[in-house]
Amino acid sequence: MSAPTADPGVRAALRALPGPARLLLAGVALNRMGSYVQVFVVLYVTSLGHTAAQAGLVLTGYGAGSVLGTLLGGILAERVGNRLAIAGSVLVTGVLTAVLPAAPGYLALLLTVTATGVAAQVYRPAASALLAELLPPERLVVASAVFRLALNVGAALGPLAGAALLTGSYTLMFEVNAAVSVAFGVVALVALPCGSPAPAARGARERARYADVLRDRRFALVVLALFLIALVESQYLSALPLDLRARSVPTAVYTALVALNGLLVIVGELPLTRYVQHWPMRVSIAGGIALIGTGIGLYGVGGGVAFLVAATVVWTLGEMIAAPSTLAYPALTAPEGARSRYIAALSAGQSVGYAAGPALGALLFQGLGGAVWPVFGAVGLLAAAAARSGVHQPEALRTAVPAATKT
Repeated sequence: MSAPTADPGVRAALRALPGPARLLLAGVALNRMGSYVQVFVVLYVTSLGHTAAQAGLVLTGYGAGSVLGTLLGGILAERVGNRLAIAGSVLVTGVLTAVLPAAPGYLALLLTVTATGVAAQVYRPAASALLAELLPPERLVVASAVFRLALNVGAALGPLAGAALLTGSYTLMFEVNAAVSVAFGVVALVALPCGSPAPAARGARERARYADVLRDRRFALVVLALFLIALVESQYLSALPLDLRARSVPTAVYTALVALNGLLVIVGELPLTRYVQHWPMRVSIAGGIALIGTGIGLYGVGGGVAFLVAATVVWTLGEMIAAPSTLAYPALTAPEGARSRYIAALSAGQSVGYAAGPALGALLFQGLGGAVWPVFGAVGLLAAAAARSGVHQPEALRTAVPAATKT
């Protein structure tokens, strides 16, 4: 039996990524940069003379399409393979973005933006599944942290790129976005490995059933946990600014708290994951979720700016601990042939929570005021309990992780 290998650390692990994995992660960042369509769509719709309510409905259509696209992506990845699902997603997104300025009326605009939301998210399950196929299980948590870094960097740079292009026109902004998407789609089609569709022996109807995923009761608890903690975490976008305004805290403080969260995640998550990757997944996922709930709940304790910063650091630390393991978990635990569906189900549950959370937080804050924070803190701890009950250590890591940690 060969001697166990030493943990090479994050930098060495990144250098060891195969070329297709690096290409995939670069494409993830580019695709996420294209999210500025979502950022600017409200301004675009109102610039056409439509009302704010109509613009909000278009944005809701994009969000609903994103959830549907994630679920559809899980099915397509199993039926046609990961490469075709990824390439098709970005190519169709590019085409829809290109025709967006030509939409002849409000209904056509609404349908086009909704379809863009669908197409833009189809790639996500396939990308996560392909990453799992390209890497050994013991490296997948670190790779998932890199995946998130690519998403976060793309999300940070995208609006800046969109704003720069907007100095020309909305049409220019959309067309450049479309050109980048189409270009990456062609590269993905040529350069990415095909990946593994579900076994041909299984019928198409069986492969496409998400009910089978939810019948896995332990995994369904993890989906529930991610939905609940998404409701809680999204309050930094909803209840927090409302509460700070009610407490006469300057808007600059809120902006700084949001920036602090983003900065900590971009700078600190990947180095932290070097250690977290060796923890049992139940500890990293459930423990991280508990910290998110605790940090959000601490916003209700009161105190000055320093205390607000401390609460933000606590829940951001929880996010950095839980998120890479959560992203890797379905790929490591799914039955053969169902990996993409498991990935999609977990992502969709989380997306629904993020979509519903801000509206729920605003509604509860209107009725409860500052008492909303212990409510969401309790929901966060409930999510942690669900994760603790549902998460189990993947079989692939039970032997791989001890070998990786020895020096």
